[in-house]
Amino acid sequence: MAALFLDCAGSLTQVALRLPSGQAFEFVEEASQGHGTQALPLIRHALGQAGIELDELKLLAVGRGPGSFNGVRVALTTMKGLAFALRVPLIAAHRLEALAASALPALVSRAGESTLSCIPLIDAGRGQYYWALYEGAELRERHAPTLASMEEIAAALASEPAAASLRSGLWLCPLPSGEAEMASDSIAHRLDLESRVEPTEISPAATLELLQGRYRRQGADDPVALEAMHLRAFDAKLPATPLRLS
Repeated sequence: MAALFLDCAGSLTQVALRLPSGQAFEFVEEASQGHGTQALPLIRHALGQAGIELDELKLLAVGRGPGSFNGVRVALTTMKGLAFALRVPLIAAHRLEALAASALPALVSRAGESTLSCIPLIDAGRGQYYWALYEGAELRERHAPTLASMEEIAAALASEPAAASLRSGLWLCPLPSGEAEMASDSIAHRLDLESRVEPTEISPAATLELLQGRYRRQGADDPVALEAMHLRAFDAKLPATPLRLS
């Protein structure tokens, strides 16, 4: 089936398109003009390059964060609107599983499938990182997406019930940035995994392939209930007492 993926959670506007033949296309732009300005034109460009029409799409997929608040909202609003207009199913992934899926081919070639464990890591600012833990080539979730400091991540891994066996095939896969890569190096050093850091860019085509497989196994998400993933609490707080306007 023809499937389309959109992600705007980072500094890039990313689109992937896969045809029924299996041929995949990726289109990536710096969001210099803003995701809201670039998302639909990039989708139209992708469809034109692939030679298909919008109404030929049979599955829509979207990234739901964590990341840019406005970018995630742009992606969700755009793809929900298309799903309702075209009456096609919609399915979503968060950026940590997208990063793990993007790293998977390189990790399998190095570590094999049986003992592989993967920690995707994304810089969240303020000395904190988004992270999760996946096992095997199927990317079974062992630790749900969490926001934590480098010290908290290392402590959580050290306290895993199967920490010793887990470390035998564990790789850290930071989204390339100075902070995330340095944090990965530090965590790897603490766990005696110095040679197992694999910086990885998120591949929209790999994410779409992951979501197509999930759709075949589990079906689509409910677009009405689908929400952004924001692991950090909002800074804005309601006042303790209502403000009075005079």
